Amino acid sequence: MAAAHYKVGNLVAIVDHNKFQSCDTVENQINLMPLSEKWQAFGWDTTEIDGHSFLEILGALEKADKAKDRPSAIIAHTTKCKGVPSFEHKNLHFCTLSDEMYAEAIEALK
Repeated sequence: MAAAHYKVGNLVAIVDHNKFQSCDTVENQINLMPLSEKWQAFGWDTTEIDGHSFLEILGALEKADKAKDRPSAIIAHTTKCKGVPSFEHKNLHFCTLSDEMYAEAIEALK
């Protein structure tokens, strides 16, 4: 709220919105939807993007650079554990990887 009030135009927040919190999904823990509208209500310029697209990230940062009179929030929609198919969309915050899981992840990310 203070950043918008004082027109801090050189501030950018990138929100990694992978739909998980530490113990469960955002929806089950404390539903924050609609997320973009929450930031807008506090005076932030918001942009929603595919957080895995470098072109969209770059475009959102360029847009944020032009917003001189208020802060910018980039809501980056991402897939948790993207790139390791058996891990994707799973809540592995407090998981200790077995040797097998580690090897699978390394192989998938090559």
